[in-house]
Amino acid sequence: MFSAPFNSLAFNAGLVFDVDFSISGISSVKFGGQVFLGARYAISGSTEVVLGVIATPARAHPTSGEGGLLFAGDADPARIIHCEGQGDISITATITLRSDTTVSGMSQIDFAMDAHPYADHMVFGEGAVTFNASAIPLRIIRASDMFAGIIFGGRAVSGNYSEETLQINVILAPGQVLVIDTENYLVTRNGENIIDKHSGAWPWLVSESREIIVQPGSGGQVDTDIMFTEKWL
Repeated sequence: MFSAPFNSLAFNAGLVFDVDFSISGISSVKFGGQVFLGARYAISGSTEVVLGVIATPARAHPTSGEGGLLFAGDADPARIIHCEGQGDISITATITLRSDTTVSGMSQIDFAMDAHPYADHMVFGEGAVTFNASAIPLRIIRASDMFAGIIFGGRAVSGNYSEETLQINVILAPGQVLVIDTENYLVTRNGENIIDKHSGAWPWLVSESREIIVQPGSGGQVDTDIMFTEKWL
């Protein structure tokens, strides 16, 4: 866990992180250059996280208070983004979201340029979700309370479900077990974290899923078990 109360952190050039960051107080974290974030980021107080150029966040990004998240350049968040209070999430250029995005309180999410959200986007209170230019939301978008709203600008295509694929580039020896946890965004081989071998989507399994195909790259055979639990009860 990395904690930065009342401080400002700046990183440049190519960066890879796989640890937790906890930012509190009047703080900010700025990443520049090519960035791969592989852990959880908790933002609270008068804080912000700014990701510049190519960014691939791979964990949860909860914000609260007057905090916010800003993605500039190419961004491919593959985890939950949660915002409370007076924070906001602003994304420019090309953006692909693969998991839940929740906004509550006096908050907003603003997508500019190409936006391809793949999962739930829930807005509560005086929040808003704005899609500018080309937007293709492929999951459910929900708005609650009288001050919440959803605005589409430019080309917008909305649908509940889509076809999604993922690849795990790994060699399995006889008896080894590969686990792909799409709820917690984990990939393990015999308990070892190999999330770096994952590429593609994190398919969102729903009870209406029509087909699930598991295909070894070598053309061999694997024994497959699929465990499914309804997210909304």
